[in-house]
Amino acid sequence: MELVFSKHVLRGTAASLLLLAIYFAIVGFLQGIGYAMTRFIELWYLMVPLVAGFGIQIALFSMIKEGMKARMASGGVSAASMVACCAHHITDAVPLLGASALGVLLLQYQSAFLVLGIVSNGIGILSMLRQAKRNGIETGSRFLALASFDMESLVRASYVLGAVAIAAAFILTVPPQPTGITLLTVSKEAGGIVFEARPLSVSSGSPIKIELTANTHSGSIDIDVGKAKLSVDGKVLGALTWDGPMGGHHVKGTLTFPAPETPPKEMALLLDYGSQLSFQWRL
Repeated sequence: MELVFSKHVLRGTAASLLLLAIYFAIVGFLQGIGYAMTRFIELWYLMVPLVAGFGIQIALFSMIKEGMKARMASGGVSAASMVACCAHHITDAVPLLGASALGVLLLQYQSAFLVLGIVSNGIGILSMLRQAKRNGIETGSRFLALASFDMESLVRASYVLGAVAIAAAFILTVPPQPTGITLLTVSKEAGGIVFEARPLSVSSGSPIKIELTANTHSGSIDIDVGKAKLSVDGKVLGALTWDGPMGGHHVKGTLTFPAPETPPKEMALLLDYGSQLSFQWRL
């Protein structure tokens, strides 16, 4: 029995690790792996329960599904009864599994969505235990023995308390605010090319966007703008995207850099063109 239980624990652990991998892959791709790691460390007290709860749900789902099969084989539960009573209600918990995954991907209200994911985990776990009790499913697991409590009352209470917790999380979450400062265009000239850089969007928690224009009357502007760097309070960030053309007499586009963790105080766009050009701003 311990071996069977370990199999379900292994599935739950794999699910938790998969959720973590998805978080680091997506947030790391969009914001940089350093930013993803920093946010995880900052919000570990929310992310760890979220990931653990997701794994517990998968392990429970696996145990209950196997318990239903055993009951059917012994004649304790008919196929029709399983479909009408148990499988239907367990399927109700599937959207809760999906809600958990959403919490780690939304950045602006990340803390509030993490609370939403944790609450959905708790409701999902209690709902599964309730269904196990309703259908007399036993696996020998000590965890499923929790179903001996008054699960109907616990599930109802979880909905009420969960709604209060989610509402409080969104009300108390303060989204990143813009700096409210308009930054001027900075011009530089190098090799017969006039460069102009103008910040479009600068605020903590949101990607920094800088419009860059380059003009020349002779030759072609042969520069890989996508390799530009941005120094924010001494921390150098690589460009995420460049939506402008490559080459030609006139180049204009927007550089997007990872979101700063705190409101910037000093900022400098670093562009290599023979020598390094530095476009500086003080906020």
